[in-house]
Amino acid sequence: LNVCLEEVFEEIGRTGESMAFLVVGLQHFDLINSVYGYEAGDAVISEVAKRIQNNLRDRDIIGRFSGAKIGMILPECDECGLLVAGYRILNLLRENVVTTKQGPIAVSVSIGGVLMPQHARDSKQVFMAAHQALNESRGNRDASIVTYQPDPKQAAEKLRAAHMAEKVVTALKQRRIHLAWQPVVDAKTEKIAFHEAL
Repeated sequence: LNVCLEEVFEEIGRTGESMAFLVVGLQHFDLINSVYGYEAGDAVISEVAKRIQNNLRDRDIIGRFSGAKIGMILPECDECGLLVAGYRILNLLRENVVTTKQGPIAVSVSIGGVLMPQHARDSKQVFMAAHQALNESRGNRDASIVTYQPDPKQAAEKLRAAHMAEKVVTALKQRRIHLAWQPVVDAKTEKIAFHEAL
């Protein structure tokens, strides 16, 4: 998906077309693996991907994102199209259990989505935004889809933290910061338990 996203951003640069990236996360996948076994878990992921693939358009791209997550790139897609595709996938996976050698397994998913280039201008931003939306979606009680919406306050906080980290690294490289080690004494044994940096 990473290589495909690079090509997508080249196309967006040429055409200005809006696209979407969706990540579908299987809920309780660890439980499926521990109850039914890894073979059943692999069968579930494979079947979920197959069902999604059969309901995508020809230009849409699907791939394993990581672990129990499947990613999709949807060309010519605005926020409305992203939500329609997401709810279609939710309904598709909710309707039928997945049949495995170990028995039928009900599947529940959460979906996070992000619009490109509106809210992400490179693959790193896409993955971060999609993960954030997916995590928000997982916080809902029922299976749902969440579209990433930038939070100016959170973005400002991240920028401030990045600047602070850069200042600390620069100061360490220039040897302007010196660590002092203070011993911490165990009250019972009256011996030094460890040292903490000041």
